[in-house]
Amino acid sequence: MKYFFHILLIITFIINFASIIKADSIKIAVLKYGSVNWEYNVIKHHKLDEKNNVKIQKIEVTNKDASAVAFLSKSVDIFVTDWIWVSKQRNKGNLVSFYPYSNSAGGLMIKKRRENK
Repeated sequence: MKYFFHILLIITFIINFASIIKADSIKIAVLKYGSVNWEYNVIKHHKLDEKNNVKIQKIEVTNKDASAVAFLSKSVDIFVTDWIWVSKQRNKGNLVSFYPYSNSAGGLMIKKRRENK
């Protein structure tokens, strides 16, 4: 059920993104073994792109940094990153947006505190 929600979310986002920018094609940067690549394959398998008149072009990249370079050089329209990267870009004046992609959360790891006895 969790994966179904993620697939539905990414499909909805891609289709809405295409209609917002009035494009009939979207270039997406994906990692070869990433979840977006898996979701892209689901979209293609069920022909959801064709049913919604959106051409999705997958651009495989090697790592997260390559995704950012592709995006900033306008080689791709969308990629998955974190809100910290987006915040830094907006601070530099780049008009980029962040759309929450998953409900997973990070954590902060600290050294165990010694108790005073």
